[in-house]
Amino acid sequence: MSAALEGTQPAPLETMPAPLEMRPKVGVSLFWRTFFLLALLLVSSTMAWLQTFRSLEYEPRAIQTAHQLASLVNLTRAALVYSDSIARVSLIKTLADQEGVRMPATSMASRACGSAS
Repeated sequence: MSAALEGTQPAPLETMPAPLEMRPKVGVSLFWRTFFLLALLLVSSTMAWLQTFRSLEYEPRAIQTAHQLASLVNLTRAALVYSDSIARVSLIKTLADQEGVRMPATSMASRACGSAS
């Protein structure tokens, strides 16, 4: 009976780790690979969309700014032309002090001579 019991004994446990060739390779599962690729695709397509949006919006914004600047110049010119001489000096000083607008003395003198005659 002892011979029969010896065959049913459990095998001794190995204490040494298995060699690298026998270990299963630990990799990223298909779910995570798909997740990262989709995230990369989403980020890259968003960046491409933003760049396209910026390039297509740049020209209309520049045109709008140019129109506003031209309107301001025309409004300032009209204010200078149609104001009386005392208010004109005050307006020129205000424009120079507050807005940083500088006007050459020759253009002011020619406008003053032209409006006086």
